[in-house]
Amino acid sequence: MCIEYYLSMWCNNLSKSILTGFLILILLPSCLVPDEEIVQEEIIVKVLPPEEFIIPTDFDFEGTIATWSGFSPAAASITFDDGTYDQYAAAFPILEEIGIKGTFYLAAKLIDEGMWNDNGTMRQMMNWSNAAEIAAAGHEIGSHSMNHMDLTASGVDLEQELKGSRDFLEKNLSGVKVETFCWPHWRENTESLSAASKYYLSGRSGNGLISYYYKRKGGIPSNPPSDMYKVNALGILISQEEEQWKAVIDDVLEKGSWFVSSYHGVDNGTLSDSQMGWNALNDKVFRKTVLYPVEKGFWVDTFAHISKYIYQRDAAVLSIRNRKYFIEMSLDDQMDDKIYDQKISLSLKKPENWPTVIVLDNMGREIPFKTDGTLLFIDILPDSSVIEIKPY
Repeated sequence: MCIEYYLSMWCNNLSKSILTGFLILILLPSCLVPDEEIVQEEIIVKVLPPEEFIIPTDFDFEGTIATWSGFSPAAASITFDDGTYDQYAAAFPILEEIGIKGTFYLAAKLIDEGMWNDNGTMRQMMNWSNAAEIAAAGHEIGSHSMNHMDLTASGVDLEQELKGSRDFLEKNLSGVKVETFCWPHWRENTESLSAASKYYLSGRSGNGLISYYYKRKGGIPSNPPSDMYKVNALGILISQEEEQWKAVIDDVLEKGSWFVSSYHGVDNGTLSDSQMGWNALNDKVFRKTVLYPVEKGFWVDTFAHISKYIYQRDAAVLSIRNRKYFIEMSLDDQMDDKIYDQKISLSLKKPENWPTVIVLDNMGREIPFKTDGTLLFIDILPDSSVIEIKPY
């Protein structure tokens, strides 16, 4: 009985010793090495698509840069001259209701003074708070000079009217970048155009009579406009019939160009004469003129956004590379991305053996796209970043 007892004890102790030694062998390395020096090897398994998804070496991707954002047939900008109170009280709410963004060209000193003697007619201007609200809603604030002077007249201080107005607007509207200019009285000349190019990305001119619109300032803007600092606009006036301004918009659509409208006043029936701009349009007519390009499929955006798109589109170089299992794509315009920040619309052909795709940016994040089953439609910044398109 004693022999059996001691034999059992010896076996138990032997088992404990073996187990202890085994644990020491396992735990000792981690006890001896500091935590920060422990390196865990990460195993990355790269899963390639099935062989049936390989892209043929001679596949034609048919990459295309869109003339206008979203492959729209034409572009349009809704713009306002001067900055009278009705533009804030009557026009701004209509644009917000429809869901489009306009460009408000403000005569800087007149906004600051509050009232404007417009050739004997006193007009109330929107105030800085009104302008800030418009800007905060995503509309563009542009310059209409400092004093609303004819900048082709002799003795005009172009530096003050151009640079001074821009700086004054930006000083009084925190966070607002003033990027485009609108010529007072629709007048500009070689000297003023050259001066404006130092301080702005582009400029808007225009004509009030439809017959002048077709004959002067280059007529319907070419694509791109022949001079980005005197882009022609049509002044929408109360004397025009609906069929007349619709015919102009239809002509721009046929040419696939850029329709720019110019408004001075909008009458909603509640404002006094002194609160409205020159040639105030009935608000119902104004709504119709704004909605018509939308209904026709125009890309409607601010004057600055469309100007930037034109510059970037015309400078961009599209590169598409066949990587056998995926497509690698990049777009570069060699322009300052802090200023020229518009996404450019692209299309390319999807490999026929891919049922659907996923589009990823250089950080691995998904990029939204549309497809008609054959073509992919993608909006990307032309900043040379590499985009990957894979079967999914």
